[in-house]
Amino acid sequence: MKERFFILLCKAELGVYTAEAQRAQRKEFSIIRYSELCDLRASVVNISSQETQKNQTSFAKKMAVRITKVYTRTGDRGDTALVGGKRVPKDSPRIEAYGTIDELNSIVGLARAFNEEQLDRHDAHRFLDLTLRQIQDELFDLGSELATPAEFLKEGMYQVGERQVKKLEQLIDECQKDLQPLKSFVLPGGGKIGAYLHQCRTVCRRAEREILRLSRAEELSEWPLKYVNRLSDLFFVLSRWISKQTGEAEYLWQRGLQEKPKKS
Repeated sequence: MKERFFILLCKAELGVYTAEAQRAQRKEFSIIRYSELCDLRASVVNISSQETQKNQTSFAKKMAVRITKVYTRTGDRGDTALVGGKRVPKDSPRIEAYGTIDELNSIVGLARAFNEEQLDRHDAHRFLDLTLRQIQDELFDLGSELATPAEFLKEGMYQVGERQVKKLEQLIDECQKDLQPLKSFVLPGGGKIGAYLHQCRTVCRRAEREILRLSRAEELSEWPLKYVNRLSDLFFVLSRWISKQTGEAEYLWQRGLQEKPKKS
């Protein structure tokens, strides 16, 4: 069992590293991060491959977004700026889509915070922390992509694609190896961490609906929808997996009691 955990941990760590390394090793690329909180504009940083190959520390420093003022008052009338400067109502499909991704990322942070308290108790918690850390980074990138209208997308901008979806599928398959087939529906619960992962799953499903709604109104890549669909499946599997690894009992659905017939 410990050997398999070691393999899982290595895969998770490798996934975090290679995701950054592959971005850095392109000849030229742009990293676009979003922060629509209080209408802060996204920042675009161009970095050459020679600079980024020095070390991950200098790479992170060059990527950093510097925020000196939190409020701008530009959104006080209910509109906000997308990447590229176009202003739209705050309840428009695009804002709803990446706003829900932001909400999801917050809940992933809650699950990660509760899990972090247990890092020294079980290898499973360390594996989960690495996995959730990577998911949070990818969700932030996805929010950036969704905040960028099609006419402002440029070559080299980070976009969710087949590689990220395949990576989620591999994680699902690995964790499933430790789980017994279900013979009943699972109810949200199974310890604090498992419960928060179930909440991640349901908010992720809502994000999927919002992205679908956006795709019907505006031009959008096929991959964000596929990504959040797989991600919700991963949250379900992770909630079951961490509950099993830590000895938490799952809440299984049982058909409700039938109403007793009234006495005549």
